[in-house]
Amino acid sequence: MLLLTVSCSIDENQALVLSTSDSVVSSDSKRCLECHTKKTPGIVSSWDGSGHSEAGVGCAECHFADEGDVDGFEHFDAFISTIVSPTDCAECHA
Repeated sequence: MLLLTVSCSIDENQALVLSTSDSVVSSDSKRCLECHTKKTPGIVSSWDGSGHSEAGVGCAECHFADEGDVDGFEHFDAFISTIVSPTDCAECHA
């Protein structure tokens, strides 16, 4: 049985902050989580309890896109796609 420990706190901006003890994600995904924990905590909470989180697969690994992708767009300093297609998933789930 795998036990996932999650702690929650309120930061100085009164935003929900989640931290997991078992999830290790890339530095790109950590940058996403720093903002999205404050702006969209429900999405982060949903991911935090997922198999992807437990496997260390974060935002960047699925949502970073190539500039030629028709569904991609500039999001701060990254080019991303909010919709992850079966083609994207097949890169890991072949």
